[in-house]
Parts: sequence; C-alpha cells; structure tokens
Amino acid sequence: FNSCINLKTVGEIDTSSCTTFDYMFNNCQALTSLPDLNTANAVSFLRAFGITRLLSKMPALDFSSAQNCRQMFAGSGLTMIPDLDLSTVTNFYQMFAGTDSLYKVGNLTCTSGTDFTMMLGYFGDIGTACAVKEIASITTPNGTTFSGMFQQSFRLENVPAGLDTSNSTDCSYMFFGTNISQIPDLNTSNCTNFDYMFGRYGGGAGPLQKIGALDFSSATSLYRTFWYADALSNVMVSGATVSFDVTDCCLSKKNLEILFTNLGTANGGSQT
Repeated sequence: FNSCINLKTVGEIDTSSCTTFDYMFNNCQALTSLPDLNTANAVSFLRAFGITRLLSKMPALDFSSAQNCRQMFAGSGLTMIPDLDLSTVTNFYQMFAGTDSLYKVGNLTCTSGTDFTMMLGYFGDIGTACAVKEIASITTPNGTTFSGMFQQSFRLENVPAGLDTSNSTDCSYMFFGTNISQIPDLNTSNCTNFDYMFGRYGGGAGPLQKIGALDFSSATSLYRTFWYADALSNVMVSGATVSFDVTDCCLSKKNLEILFTNLGTANGGSQT
C-alpha cells in the first residue's frame, strides 16, 4: 500500500506468516485506522507506517521477533505510545521522529538496541519535530549511537528513566533544542562525539540550567557542545583533552574553577 495517498481504512489482513513489513503503509496520508495485525514473525518494520499523518493510534503489534524499526512511525500522527517490549530490536533510527502530535510515551524496553539516532527527533523528509512532552522510560544498556535522539523535541521536559549511555560513542545533538531544564549524571566515558549535544537555536532564554557529571576523557570532538545554552549555570565536566567552549553559558566562578581543575592532560598542542 506504499503511497496510496487516498487510502482511509483497511480491512482484515492475514499477516501471520509475514516477516517483512517494510513500507507497507508508508505515505498513506489519508489513513485513519488499521486493524490489529499479526506481526509475531515480523523481523523488519522499515518505514512501515511512515508519514501516516492521520493515524493517531498505534495498532496492536507483536514485536517479539522484530529487529529493525527504522523510521517505523516517522512523520505519523500518533498522539501516544504505550508501554512496549522492544527487547529484540537493534535499530531504532528515527522510529518516532517527526511525530508532531505526540505528547506522551510510556515505558520502552530497548535492551538490544544499538542505534537510537533521532529516535524521537527531527524528521527532515517533511520538516516536522517530535512534540512529546513526557517519556516514562527507555532502557538502552547496549546503545552505541544516540546522535539526535531527542533533537528538537521542543516540548520534552524530562530525561527518561533507564537511559544508559555507558556504551555510547556518539551523543552529538542528543538534547539539541529540547525543553529540559536539568540533566542528570550521564556515563559518557566511551563517547567521542559531543557536537551540539546540549545546544539550541538562539533567541530568548534557554531552558537548560543544570547538567550532572559528564566524562569527556574519550572526546575527540566537542564542537558547540553548549551552543546558546545561556541559562546553564552548573555543569560538572571532567577529563577533557580537546578544546570546548562555554562562553554562551552563565557558569559561576566556582563552577569554572572546578571545570578547569578537572580538565584532562592534552597530548601536545594547546588546550583552551
């Protein structure tokens, strides 16, 4: 049914033997509802429900065999995501990106996930950002890529419980443009890329005021990590051996002294 733009409803379909749902209802922009689908054997949901702008409710789905949920509901009209066991899925790239009617997400079990790039972030295909305000939890013990995970989720006010970045190598743009005021300690000891992680577009006071402990000891790029974070007054950074900029922030003299004390030792060259 890919790009059946006038399709509004679908009758019962026997999908019990189906393993691939790639692009099944992608770009069905008039689709308002779906029957329950038997997805017990489904391995891949690549863009299965992408750009279904009028689909506000997720159908009942079985993710027990799923591995690929890349862009599964990107640009859809979902308003709520219930608790989901996604424990076999490895690829969450833009799974819910650009869902600009979404307001609440339940508990997402993502224990096998490695790629969380823009999972709840911006969707450039149609120029929409995820509008979620509250996320209960996302468990990510094996995550390696978190680039833009919540990028431009402009209403998001909390960092989900269960978020584990201990294996991450890329946290670039992770919280860019969110509405979060406080970020707890994050294990970033293996992360190399922090570009724009806590940045935002300029104009008016930003929401971010406090960031917990951050380990920059593996960082190779810290470009504009705190770009326009002009309300940020407290951040605990340690181990940095490459240059980074906090001139956009409003750190206290004490916080700056702690920051300089906790710098790592650069291997040659200057460190600023």
